[in-house]
Amino acid sequence: MYRKTDEILMRAIVSDILSYMRYLRDQLGFEVSVHQIDAFASGYMTELCSFNNHECMYCRYMKGHTQIALDCVAHQRALCDKIGTEPFFGTCWLGVGEYVFPLFDNDHTVVGLISVSGYRGDPEKTRAQTGKVCAKYDLNPDEVIHMQSSLNEDIPPFEKVKQVIEPLKYMFMLFQQYMERFAVYFIGADLGTSALFGRISFFLRNHLNENWPEAELARHFSISESTLSRMFRLYTKGGYRGYMNTLRTTIARVYLESSDISIRELSTLLGYSDPNYFSTVFRKLCGASPEVFRKAHRNRKPGE
Repeated sequence: MYRKTDEILMRAIVSDILSYMRYLRDQLGFEVSVHQIDAFASGYMTELCSFNNHECMYCRYMKGHTQIALDCVAHQRALCDKIGTEPFFGTCWLGVGEYVFPLFDNDHTVVGLISVSGYRGDPEKTRAQTGKVCAKYDLNPDEVIHMQSSLNEDIPPFEKVKQVIEPLKYMFMLFQQYMERFAVYFIGADLGTSALFGRISFFLRNHLNENWPEAELARHFSISESTLSRMFRLYTKGGYRGYMNTLRTTIARVYLESSDISIRELSTLLGYSDPNYFSTVFRKLCGASPEVFRKAHRNRKPGE
């Protein structure tokens, strides 16, 4: 039977995960992200989405191309389908070096992955990957190579990374186990509906610059508009519109803290046609305008 303490426990686990990931980023300088966990974390992706993307300068530059961003997700999905349960260091399809730690359930089925990214990849493989990517997406090779120079040359030893990522891996495993155990009671829907909302959430986070009316979104997923509205009431605090504003604001915070993108460009990137409306939403949810938030956080040093 569902108990209020179950909900408190789930939120405590998510809070601990986020605190630890911030510690790894701010105190230890590791660019940590987690991917392909929507199937079991659908109700918490708004909170976790700020760690759902690679945030190094090169990755942000490349994923400014919408198709590259979508293809990157497809590569992550394919990686989850074929990797085993052992962590490794490799060079991704865009030429970035990264440590990959698979997340798996009790049956040793891979249910997601943790990435520690932002490093120079294998030089020979990076050159080959860069050539393919530039040709496929009609990119300027000189620009891409210049952006690659921002990648970190100092790759930490595997044992050092493993020592701090293993606890995070087991925190996610605990999270997944509790979500599976309490999904029916905690969320108020069956596991099939939970998985569907995970797919909807995943889709929206990869189409942030588009504005999907609820009716069109429902048709896209072959469900009724009333079913879609009911799902958003179950899984989120503010319904569809509130969910999208919270999601976009969470991602906006990341850009404001780590890039020089203009407010107008950022609002367009996130699907707002009016920069003033974006600023109003951001101020309401964050307590400060985008400009004030950036000034307070842009030059923050790790540990501050």
